[in-house]
Amino acid sequence: MYRVLIVDDEPIIVNGIYQILQQAMHLELELYRAYHAYEALERLERTRIDLVVSDIRMPGMDGIELQEKILARCPWCKIVFLTGYNEFDYMQRALRNGGIVDYLLKNEDDELIVQAVEKALRQIEQQERAVERVRRADAKHQSALEVLRHSALLDGGERDAETRRTRFAEAEIPLSADRSVWVMALRYDSELEERGREPLEYACSNIFGEFLQPTCAYVSVQPEPGYNIWAVQPRSHTAEDESSEEAEKAWDNLVSRMPSIAEAAQEACREWLKLPVSLALGGRVCDWGDFGEEARRLCDWLKRSSSCGSELFLQGEAEPSESDGDSMPRMIRVVHEYVAANLDGELSLTRLAELVHHSPTYLSRTYRRLSGATLFEYIADRRMNEAKRLLADGKLKIHEIAAAVGYESAPHFTRFFKKQFGLTPQEYRDRGGDK
Repeated sequence: MYRVLIVDDEPIIVNGIYQILQQAMHLELELYRAYHAYEALERLERTRIDLVVSDIRMPGMDGIELQEKILARCPWCKIVFLTGYNEFDYMQRALRNGGIVDYLLKNEDDELIVQAVEKALRQIEQQERAVERVRRADAKHQSALEVLRHSALLDGGERDAETRRTRFAEAEIPLSADRSVWVMALRYDSELEERGREPLEYACSNIFGEFLQPTCAYVSVQPEPGYNIWAVQPRSHTAEDESSEEAEKAWDNLVSRMPSIAEAAQEACREWLKLPVSLALGGRVCDWGDFGEEARRLCDWLKRSSSCGSELFLQGEAEPSESDGDSMPRMIRVVHEYVAANLDGELSLTRLAELVHHSPTYLSRTYRRLSGATLFEYIADRRMNEAKRLLADGKLKIHEIAAAVGYESAPHFTRFFKKQFGLTPQEYRDRGGDK
């Protein structure tokens, strides 16, 4: 069904053409009316219109100006102009602007009006078929590129540099075959229906591309259904020597920024597409000869962690050993052990996230989901319990206990302790602890 907008400042003309086209039921048209050019533009803002039937001479904004605005906003839209006997100079200008299918005298027979619309619809159909042919050709091209990229990236460990450069050019891979590469694996955590899988995966790839593009040159390839591998290089250096100071700075900047970039893209997929994805980020930069092995390692890591839930964020070299069982309890155990051994040290969320190879946001969200409390609440509770033990022991002074449980000043420690227990540390000690 095509949408047709009829525009004229004379209601009798608009309504008359509306009735004529409404009676041409074989055209199956969705009809709209506008009684001046500005109303027509408002309709074009809200609705995709395929054909405009418009008067060429109207007050305020004439048909020529309306035509220019239509083609600027909706280049696919076709136009049939209504004209009077003395307006052929207008028509010459309109024809030069483009988009005109036909023009009619306002007193034409009904049959000629219908024929002009039929002519316009045939042009629209031809245009749509041409676009579809281009789309199919592009889809075939992209499918062929996927095969070439899969071969060039994942099966290319033994190739020499010259062969790799040739294969990259054939597969239109926008990365240097002579520089190192950083790897990221993605797993789709939802069971996607076949009909909706391809558009969602395409949208997800576009989101990641939008986040990566300002910082990185990148390409992605699908090693198997449900997984994507991203190969990434920094945009900011052109040095041939990867050991140069310029190259090292560029790589340091990229590797340090990738966790936050990847996490932002992961959150965008969840928020905009309602699509949870898990990520495994490489802990090091590798040569192209090791790319396939690194990609398989990261995918295997995600597979072994599948029982841990969705929206995982794994990063670094270390992986859960088989004896650890479920990595979520392991993650909490590692955090708890580190907190217990470092109550007097740095217990920032960033440091703890690095320890378990997750992002700070993921660690915070997952810890709360599994334990029912925030990580900060747990740390504060452990510090206060240790402070109570040391106060009851009586061997250390108040300021020494404050330092032992991670407080830089005794007054700060005292205020927090009293807020928690209703007593100052000295009052708690004088009372003999919890007796």
